[in-house]
Amino acid sequence: TTTTATTTRPTKRLKGTSTSASTVATTTTVPPRDNDDRPKSRKEMRAERKQAAKAVVVKSKTPEEMQAEIKAERKRRRRQEEQQAWKELVKQEREHKKQLRRQKQQTKKGQKQSKQSSSSSSSSNNNEVDDE
Repeated sequence: TTTTATTTRPTKRLKGTSTSASTVATTTTVPPRDNDDRPKSRKEMRAERKQAAKAVVVKSKTPEEMQAEIKAERKRRRRQEEQQAWKELVKQEREHKKQLRRQKQQTKKGQKQSKQSSSSSSSSNNNEVDDE
């Protein structure tokens, strides 16, 4: 239903005239009630048709189709889990390799430091070559 409310607002005052009030009509639409028996407006009909066009027709599936769908879903999920497991494994391997590399570098640094300290005390073994 549409309700019309009238409010009075003073107009701009012109020189030499008295102030008169103009009537402004504002319309607000109230959502229609379900028990309304009035005929629907064009706008409402159009909105309903649009809604009906948007609505997807759900076809009932046969048990075979349902079974196939469930099977496919399981397969997809299993594949996804496998992929995730592989990713995790690769990640762990990379991390392990990094750790090994770090350990190797640490031991090399330790050896170099010990060599330097020993070579400073005795200058006779200065001609050693490092393998890298």
